[in-house]
Amino acid sequence: MDGVIEPVFVVFEVVEQIDNSLAEGMGRRTAVQQQKERAGYRNLDRMIEQKLSQGKKPQIALICGKTSMVLQDVFSALNDAKPNYKLVEHRVNLSSKKGIINAFAQLNKEPLDGIAIIRGGGPGLEIFDDVEIAEASLKLKPVLITAIGHAQDDTLLQQIADKKFATPTALGNYLREMVEGGGETAVSNTKQPNKNQTSMTPATWIAI
Repeated sequence: MDGVIEPVFVVFEVVEQIDNSLAEGMGRRTAVQQQKERAGYRNLDRMIEQKLSQGKKPQIALICGKTSMVLQDVFSALNDAKPNYKLVEHRVNLSSKKGIINAFAQLNKEPLDGIAIIRGGGPGLEIFDDVEIAEASLKLKPVLITAIGHAQDDTLLQQIADKKFATPTALGNYLREMVEGGGETAVSNTKQPNKNQTSMTPATWIAI
């Protein structure tokens, strides 16, 4: 009889550990969201407008997968407005938590105005729900931009980005329209309280 009962207690113990782990994860997730709410969402529109009005090129790093073709969606939408920006391609393994966090740390040392995470739809988007990645993003000095997946996707990183776009194409449209004077029309915005408002494979940097 003891041989039958003992595994039952072990199962209950494992379930309790899982429940505690989930509760801890949700607590950290909520803490990240609250920290971002307190810090506020930075105004990407204003930054780009100021740079362009001064005759300067906004400098934005584009983080994408090592072999991804998704940047073509951005560039096709950006079209003739592309020379108005200094866009820096930064390729990493977007399925690697360590790779993304290290990319944030590396890019945070560069003289950038913005950092954009760009990825198409499909499996694997749960990486952007990782709390440690979200926590690392809160340390970024440049404006954080996301252009991830499809319109229905809404990960933690997207929720705390200073500006989020439904698709990579939407980001390209926005950048083009900012040059043309109407950037708000093509963007899916993050919530903004005030409207005015490491070991890593060396990344390839390509000024575009």
